[in-house]
Amino acid sequence: MADINARKRGKKWEYYFEIAKMDGKRKRISKGGFNTKAEAVSEGVKAMHEYQTAGTVNTPSELSMHDYLNYWIEMYCIPNLKPTTVANYKKYIRLHISPKIGKYRLATITAEQLQKLINDMVANGYSKNTVIGIKGVLSSSLNYAVQPLHYLKTSPMAYVKIPKGSRTNYRSSQYKREVIEKDIIDEIFVRFPKGSSTYLPLMFAYHCGMRLGEAFAITWDNVNFADRTVTINKQLQWDLEKKFWYLTPPKYNSSRTIDIDETIVELLKELQEKQIRAKEYYADEYSLIYYDEELGINESTGNVIDFVNVYENGGFIQPRTIQHTSQVIHKFYPAFTFHSLRHTHCTRLLEAGLPIKYVQERLGHKNISVTMDIYNHLTQNQAELSKRALEDVFK
Repeated sequence: MADINARKRGKKWEYYFEIAKMDGKRKRISKGGFNTKAEAVSEGVKAMHEYQTAGTVNTPSELSMHDYLNYWIEMYCIPNLKPTTVANYKKYIRLHISPKIGKYRLATITAEQLQKLINDMVANGYSKNTVIGIKGVLSSSLNYAVQPLHYLKTSPMAYVKIPKGSRTNYRSSQYKREVIEKDIIDEIFVRFPKGSSTYLPLMFAYHCGMRLGEAFAITWDNVNFADRTVTINKQLQWDLEKKFWYLTPPKYNSSRTIDIDETIVELLKELQEKQIRAKEYYADEYSLIYYDEELGINESTGNVIDFVNVYENGGFIQPRTIQHTSQVIHKFYPAFTFHSLRHTHCTRLLEAGLPIKYVQERLGHKNISVTMDIYNHLTQNQAELSKRALEDVFK
């Protein structure tokens, strides 16, 4: 336990004591202005007790933005958010926020500094998602400094905005979300036919609009042959720090039960029968997959989890297998992403005239505006085709 020390500064007394190192550097808490040594020591005892019980220093004027953000990550983000979200927040802080404003004290951060940070990112062509993500980290962390910590009276992010009319400055994605035509779809399933490790996830994306993590997380208890439905209530994600696959609710908590077409129904029935035969054939050598909250997907600890998509011997097929699949597809269709199958599914449903609300709920879009954006783009393309057809009529 650190000792509380007191020293005279001019006519007044000051207390100080050592605290935990920050970034490898020795730190101390101190405060002066006391009339007597006893008064300084008494207040020092209170300050040390507050430090030891709260785990942080209740003197925001001495706290750098860098150290505050690390504290926010540990105290709020890790206990409350998904590991993937925490990893993204840490990346934003490490690469974009701390290098710019980390050295400044939390209490001195201004809206002008924060607005400049956002403006500069847009001007330098960072992607829209990156800019929105960084703005979100700053808003959330500084709101936390207001409530419940009371480190700040108000958040300087309250009036910071992403500049209007700046959309053209954003960097374009490496791949566009293109609708995959039928001949390319056929070629994909020639290269990855029934029986290959990624055939079923590819089919789930194309026929059901599932996201990557959702397609690999479907278990047999999600399948209802009588109602011809599949329930999507979880996804597989990789924990960057703990190095294992874990289960988490779908993106935006978009759990849903969707209808499945005859092709998927027959495929799942055939697959289920095949797995029953494989279990009989391999007997004790058939691999069981376990899931534990602390260990994630593993081979021995937790509850047995019955994934639909497994190797012939029951082994776990991880979503990373799509990386190899994508590399192969890029040789004949460079624009491919797994998400483009989901986008194609959505587009085909809208082209067929299915209600927009039905499509939104089926794909688990966060809100209907996402579905509407695809619909509007589709109708614009149709309008352009109609104009060209009109010109052909009167040539």
